Amino acid sequence: MSAASAANRVALIFFCVWLAIAYAAADHPPPPPFLFLVLALLVCAFFVRLRVPTYLAWHAQQSRGRIGRVICEGAVGGGVLYLVLLVLSSGEPSIQPDIGARLIGAGVMVVLGATNALMVYGSGVTLSLWTGGLAWRPLRPDRIRERCISGRDPSVRRDDDCQL
Repeated sequence: MSAASAANRVALIFFCVWLAIAYAAADHPPPPPFLFLVLALLVCAFFVRLRVPTYLAWHAQQSRGRIGRVICEGAVGGGVLYLVLLVLSSGEPSIQPDIGARLIGAGVMVVLGATNALMVYGSGVTLSLWTGGLAWRPLRPDRIRERCISGRDPSVRRDDDCQL
């Protein structure tokens, strides 16, 4: 499975799960502003689609600190989403939340963003592993020899590591 195909599937799963959660929490039938939530979910799924190939590349390369970077990206994404919703939502005019309530809301969105990013990373890697995709594909012996001879592989430190 290609990275693009895995990214499409993960984005679709992300969208469907959050749409189901939002629909379950909404009044029935959902009010007209529910459409704006669906549009926000589509935008979030688009960004998920953009990030999954990067996450798969980090995993395949076994990049250091990849989990921390995923968590930071998710936390920033959750914070940005909170700010966008804060600016765009008019809310109930008679209810004016204090700063403490707004900070709690921001904290919840940051934690949700980080959790979602970890779930997206994990589902992308799992999907890739199940389908024999990008992650953890072993190198063929001739490729290992080629890397040893060219010296391009930083993990090879001694000549005896290149003996096949």
